[in-house]
Amino acid sequence: MIVPQLIEIHELAQLDVLSIEDCCIVFARVRQCERELNTGLTKDTDRGPAKNAATTILNQYRTSYQRYMAEFGLSSMSRKRLNPREPEIPEDDSDLDETES
Repeated sequence: MIVPQLIEIHELAQLDVLSIEDCCIVFARVRQCERELNTGLTKDTDRGPAKNAATTILNQYRTSYQRYMAEFGLSSMSRKRLNPREPEIPEDDSDLDETES
């Protein structure tokens, strides 16, 4: 989903393949944890209800995914940081042509 867009904006090099692959794995794990959490936020244990471990794992994967999003410019803020606009120079220099009388 994201690779064609990164190729289109020339932000992807052959060296990025492993990072992109890892980003995709992290994204898949986020989805897997979300499916697990659909069964409930708690699990019944011998000691009673306990927090579903997927909540902790999901947090870790989301943090990793956000890092990749920033690294590859996959959010609007990270794109602005990756490609800051240069200050515009006015093309009209007519004030330099004026001579004093």
